Amino acid sequence: MVKSTNEELYKVKSGDNLSTIAKQHGTTASALIALNKDRYPSLETKPDLIYPDWELKLTETAVATPHATAPIPQPRPEVTKQVAKTEPPTTAATMAKPPLPQPRPEFAKKTAKVVPETAKEPHALDEHQAREIQEALLDAGYKLPKYGADNDWGKESRAAAAQWQKDNGYEETGDLTVAQFAKLDEQASAITAEHQTKIIEATGELTQTLKDIDPVRKAMILQAAAHLGVKEHVIVPDKIENRGPAVDQYATSETGHVGQGPEWCWLFNSWVADQIEQFGGVRDFLPGEQNSQQMKALLKARAPGSLKTWNEYTPKPGDMILHTKDSSRGHGSIVAHVDKQNGIITTIDGNVQDSVRLVRWQINPKNQKQLRSLDANEDGSIGEYRRADFIDISRLPNFDRLASNFNAKSTTFVPTPSADPDFKGPDPEALKQLIELYKPANPAPDTFIAKQADPSRQPDIGLNL
Repeated sequence: MVKSTNEELYKVKSGDNLSTIAKQHGTTASALIALNKDRYPSLETKPDLIYPDWELKLTETAVATPHATAPIPQPRPEVTKQVAKTEPPTTAATMAKPPLPQPRPEFAKKTAKVVPETAKEPHALDEHQAREIQEALLDAGYKLPKYGADNDWGKESRAAAAQWQKDNGYEETGDLTVAQFAKLDEQASAITAEHQTKIIEATGELTQTLKDIDPVRKAMILQAAAHLGVKEHVIVPDKIENRGPAVDQYATSETGHVGQGPEWCWLFNSWVADQIEQFGGVRDFLPGEQNSQQMKALLKARAPGSLKTWNEYTPKPGDMILHTKDSSRGHGSIVAHVDKQNGIITTIDGNVQDSVRLVRWQINPKNQKQLRSLDANEDGSIGEYRRADFIDISRLPNFDRLASNFNAKSTTFVPTPSADPDFKGPDPEALKQLIELYKPANPAPDTFIAKQADPSRQPDIGLNL
């Protein structure tokens, strides 16, 4: 048992964040979270969202009784997206011997109670603990083909965990101890780092091509482009579609729940924005919604002036398009290139023909509030004109702070890899086509159309409209 005998408090001021507070007082953001999570539970899930007048404990002098338990090893902050990136104090001991990688903070703290080292019987994990292990298994290459990271520690998850235990010389219980998870997490982190290296190599030319674009907008395009070619999995034909490791990755990032086949175009867009938020150290840049009608209503309330039509605003790379038709759920796109002269917009879209793809759109010259896709179907037809609003991301909440943080970064943004172990990297042909659009000698957009469209034929092109 450990009893607190003394503590030092800090009153949060406007403009503060955990990283700056930690640096000013010789501690780390993760230590501040551990000290204050009981009083302010949101720190564990949203460490970048703190409020003025909060009183944060900076230190806590502890006196251990004769029966004090051993502390759980401290986690690596960089492993968890939700924990601010800070450098621990340098000491002679840390210089002499590098610290061993430790498990993600929320797992280490919670799992120590439900999966002790001496566990003999299965333990019920809550959804946060289950998801942590599921994500690590997926990152390490162990498939969860039917349910993915669904926050439920069921038969499929236990079987994957047992397979990992077998591959690593442990008893196949299907329940991981803290030490086992630390090893799994280390393996998963190494594989993720390898995937990131491949993404850097694959998107290197595109990164150079976009060098003159605002860093936030550039990061939006790079993150979306890094997933070009990702495909959904059909679990049960005609019953459960729109699933798979990548779709689950997009869905759980914003909703915390994987449904029976969510339409994932806006989940993809929100997930991309979420990666930008995490690198820039802000929250609530783009709200997470599953369809255009909800997103439109939310933006009107929270970001007045962010929704614009072509006759009001020329969209920029990194902006988004909100497609609607009547009362349909609609569709969402991330702008990758704009040909203002010809009214042609190239976007990166999720859930188009069950994958992440490049799509080209044309402004209706007779009604500039409408767009249609120029990508021909096999029969030569294209989609009909539909209402479209452009989302000017510079008018979204926290954009200025996000841009400032990006400019102050000494490190370069690296896109987050896909969670799908079958995905080998972004589609090189799609990347090549996107790069070609930025070249000065780029031919007229009409030369890219594979087939002449027949305006009288308007079948579905695979969008959720």
